[in-house]
Amino acid sequence: MLTVFLVSGCSTEAGITVTEAADVWYNLGNAYTELERHEDAVEAFARARELDPELFSAGYNLARVYIHLKKYKDSHELLDELLKNDSGNRIAAETKAWVYHLQDNDEDALALYDEILGFSSASRNSLYNSAMILTGQEEYSEALSRLLRLVDYFPDEKTVYFNIAFLEAELGNDANALEWLQKQLEVEPDDVRAWELSGDIYAGQSRYGESVTEYRKALSVLVVEEEGGKQAVKPDSTTIGRLNFKTAEILLVHIEDETAGLDALQKVKKSGWIGEDEFKRLLSYEEKDWLEKAAEILDYNPENEEPEAGETASD
Repeated sequence: MLTVFLVSGCSTEAGITVTEAADVWYNLGNAYTELERHEDAVEAFARARELDPELFSAGYNLARVYIHLKKYKDSHELLDELLKNDSGNRIAAETKAWVYHLQDNDEDALALYDEILGFSSASRNSLYNSAMILTGQEEYSEALSRLLRLVDYFPDEKTVYFNIAFLEAELGNDANALEWLQKQLEVEPDDVRAWELSGDIYAGQSRYGESVTEYRKALSVLVVEEEGGKQAVKPDSTTIGRLNFKTAEILLVHIEDETAGLDALQKVKKSGWIGEDEFKRLLSYEEKDWLEKAAEILDYNPENEEPEAGETASD
């Protein structure tokens, strides 16, 4: 344990000032935080605040450590105390809003973010975090507005390109969505989400050849050919199965390439992914020549599902 000898006033050979001691504890708290020794960090930051109650950074970092420890109530109370002494402190206010979100109180989180944006319209964290909350609430138009403001204020904020594309797609703005997806793929060429969303948009426009191309590009990121023709599959069987199913459905139903479509279904089966609604939809095409083969590959028959409680197989 660190021992600190204190004197009031300036430093002497006998020890250090209270302010200097507070700084020592504060720095120690930061070191503990970097080492993820959060309980020790709490004690260090608390000691710093006892010695120097005006040391805002010690209080703020302590509030952040409480968040790491999921002690949201303690973090909230401390942030309120800090804001009482400095009501215009945007960093503390934004952290308080984030604590609201972590407590599943998005209504108050958004209200506080809106308040912050009222006096600091270019607040990077407030624009981003509030947009993410609004996206989760399916308030796509307002979420999009905030992200567009974010990239307008901060042109280097490339991490939200996919989010913008997603929102544009949800709002039916396909051309805009594809433009943002292109920007995203220029930044991150291996973004499977971007390739898949591009494929979905093309499929919605009946541009089936382009859709399959995008799905295959996504799969090329996930499935890598090794020497000898073996496939090394990255651990994302759900996405691999879903992408192969989308490819298979288009090939079988729209492009009418039975061989390639059934081959894609084999890959769905191999992945282990099961999409009940998707399988039912594909197997509802009773007039298709490939139906029996597809059902055999998927080994899925809705008629064999377990009856629900209160029902019998003959109902």
